[in-house]
Amino acid sequence: MIQNRSQQRRIIEAAIQAGELHTLYWYPVSDRGGGRTEAVGVNEQIPVVRVAPDPEITQHDAHIMLELLKSKSPELLLHLELTAVDILEDGGFRYFEFGGSDLVCEWCGAVGWESCCCVPTLWRVEEPFKTSQKQERITA
Repeated sequence: MIQNRSQQRRIIEAAIQAGELHTLYWYPVSDRGGGRTEAVGVNEQIPVVRVAPDPEITQHDAHIMLELLKSKSPELLLHLELTAVDILEDGGFRYFEFGGSDLVCEWCGAVGWESCCCVPTLWRVEEPFKTSQKQERITA
């Protein structure tokens, strides 16, 4: 189900009250239609932006990441959603924090996905977060 802004505000407020804001991440998703989404990754990793310490500022950073992804694959309808780090880790998903330079493309050798010239640079993770009660906490 696609997260709307009201749901995202409630998720962030609940995380602040629980002292868990540091566990939330913005990540890019592609609209599959019918309210379904799938995570979008780069070089088999999902780029994420940590929500803490300031959700408003980090959402701006996440939008920059999203615009860079859109420039690589304009045919995808992309937007941001929230997830918790334990959902990523429990699901075995590979991810990296946007802005780090430790992602090296194994094909062209580019450091940082923004400079990667390989095609395709984007891949989609089919239904990555359809598990556990932890997801219910994020999508509720």
